[in-house]
Amino acid sequence: MFIYIFPIICACIIVATSFGSRQILPLTIDGIINDRALDYITLSFAFAVGQVIWGFANYIGGMVADKFGDEKALFLGIILSALGCYLIQYCDSTIEIVIAVGLLSAGGAGIAGLAVAMSAVNKKVPEKKAGLAFGVLNAGGSLGQTFLAPIGVIIIINYGWIFALNCLSLLLLLTLPLTYFLRDHRVINKSSFDEKKINILGMIKLAFQTPSYNFLALGFFTCGFHVAFISTHMPGVIAYCGLPTSLSGWSLAFIGLFNIIGSLFAGWYISKRSMKLFLS
Repeated sequence: MFIYIFPIICACIIVATSFGSRQILPLTIDGIINDRALDYITLSFAFAVGQVIWGFANYIGGMVADKFGDEKALFLGIILSALGCYLIQYCDSTIEIVIAVGLLSAGGAGIAGLAVAMSAVNKKVPEKKAGLAFGVLNAGGSLGQTFLAPIGVIIIINYGWIFALNCLSLLLLLTLPLTYFLRDHRVINKSSFDEKKINILGMIKLAFQTPSYNFLALGFFTCGFHVAFISTHMPGVIAYCGLPTSLSGWSLAFIGLFNIIGSLFAGWYISKRSMKLFLS
């Protein structure tokens, strides 16, 4: 049992740190505006670019994982995300903040995100346990939001946003050794796979010809829009209303807590019943 529980724990820690770091960044917006020659519109644009890059980076992460291994994709994503978080403190122009937040930080989080982590875990757990493992892993991401968001606020209030970003960068780097335990040691018989290569256009065409993909994408489009909007702009709205900064962190933590409950329930349910029925 330990042989597949330990990789799940490692993957959960990586995903929790990666996802939690994305929730802390919006909490630093007020500090960046006060200390740097940047306004709220510029930062909103950088985060919007980051949302697009994050989605595209999931695809890049999948390609890197297929070619070089899941652990290398996760390693690369963590490095980029940590670098982006660290460089934010030196940004004084639109292009600089877009590169740090929108390209490096978001891109790294996308590469070292849930998709690649699930791929790594899927190769470690028995098929019958995969659904439950995915639920636990998804809950791990929300666990990062639940704990890191309020901790991030406490650090920002007491030590400043720059110190918080430096701590975040260090925390991301500390998860690098965990990628070692997500290597796939299986010997794959390549002759058992279809040797036909499909280019990116062929993959997109195949995806849109699959009804299940279209319905799933529509669901994610709605979910992704409002979740990204809330996590990015809620701290600013709370500050604008004159409410304490700590409320932002605890609000994000509260959202993460219910995400954990939902993820664990979903993982348990799909391990026993149809995934399509559950989504419906």
